[in-house]
Amino acid sequence: MKPGSPKCYLGLLFTYLSGKMLIFAITQLRTQMKRFIAKAFLLLLPLCLAVSCELIEEFQTPTVFEVSLTSDSINASQTEVTAKVICDIKWTAKLSDSSWGSIVETATSGGDTGIVVIDLGFNSGKEARSNVLTVTAGTKTMSLNITQEGLDALVQPAKLQLRGQEPVTVEFKPGVNWTLASGTEWIKLPERTSGLAGVEVSLSIKAGEDFVDVGTREGSVTFTFDGKYPVEVPVTQYQTDAIILETTSLEIDSKAQTVTVKVDYNTDYTVSTASSWVHIVDTKALNVDEFSFTVDANPTSKDRTASVVFAGGENGKVSATLSVLQEGRDAILDNTGCGLYGVGGTDFLLVPNTMQVTRTLNGDGTYTCRLIVFRDLTVCTLTGLPVVQEDDSKCTLNLSVTRAGASLLNKNAECILVGQSDELRWYRIVGGSEYFIIPGSIQ
Repeated sequence: MKPGSPKCYLGLLFTYLSGKMLIFAITQLRTQMKRFIAKAFLLLLPLCLAVSCELIEEFQTPTVFEVSLTSDSINASQTEVTAKVICDIKWTAKLSDSSWGSIVETATSGGDTGIVVIDLGFNSGKEARSNVLTVTAGTKTMSLNITQEGLDALVQPAKLQLRGQEPVTVEFKPGVNWTLASGTEWIKLPERTSGLAGVEVSLSIKAGEDFVDVGTREGSVTFTFDGKYPVEVPVTQYQTDAIILETTSLEIDSKAQTVTVKVDYNTDYTVSTASSWVHIVDTKALNVDEFSFTVDANPTSKDRTASVVFAGGENGKVSATLSVLQEGRDAILDNTGCGLYGVGGTDFLLVPNTMQVTRTLNGDGTYTCRLIVFRDLTVCTLTGLPVVQEDDSKCTLNLSVTRAGASLLNKNAECILVGQSDELRWYRIVGGSEYFIIPGSIQ
């Protein structure tokens, strides 16, 4: 009993009264029988004190009483669990089912706070099992359910499914030492094949080679816990079906053209598209590593996209998609008269009627083109034009415009060749709104 506690005071009072009764009995009773009774009472006095203390403790009510498990997830291999008890009076603990669990230690510290260590044993059964820990302190009782998982839930995943040589991760937290082995030749085990209790495990298991036959093949790995509890994990490797494109997206210009992509695969496949402007040339079979399709010219100035789907494998589950982005046709190409044009509201226009065009080949391999409009005596001179130039390439030109002898424009401008035909070239000034159309290259 704690000094100063209610049961301590009651015990002292009981002792005091018992002493008074003993003195009275000795002084009043003189015969041999009375002496015997007095001695018997003296011998029973400690027992009476103990019983009184137990009764006092049983009817006490704790002001602080908390019970918690240090682990709420207990797998089949974790053989020990601890409960923490916070209380300000004496308490006791017991398990509802002692057939597979037992309390191996109860320890308390100051204030009757302490722990209960419970031995669960290894659960070698497939199903989970439950027990109840009951802690009693005075008039209060608290019960906690303890569930230990079965052997089937110890290693996760319980079944391994392999595709190709991609690894699968196996995880568990062992409560005992463990080892790993396999009698299947094509399964490649990790470097770590054993470990100690309490150390979390994460292992990568994979096939040493692809499975190229049709269907699947079966194998297994075996984890052994504490040297005597084996857990066999089935391993299934599926046929490796794959369709791999050299690129998943293409950007093409507005022109009609044929597009070819490289395809790596190990299964028959078909090719389809929902876009009317993309035309599949052929559906390929095995052992063909290139695939072609044609696209129509884009007749509008807006970009457009299409998806070309390659599908194969069992029930078409293996697929790859090629996204095709086709640029819109530049609106400049709609104009076919030689001249200097402005777009976006500029007032800078050469009207291409009654126009004379001259060209002069320069010594540096370029030529100069002059556009003359006789109606208002406007002359546009372009110097530095390449004799031969690829579409979408850039060049720096000197651009000058005069009207009735007065200079309207004179600057060097970086220009991009938007398009060309046998007769004409279409240029746009980079970063500006002007463009011009001139005759094709010098013959």
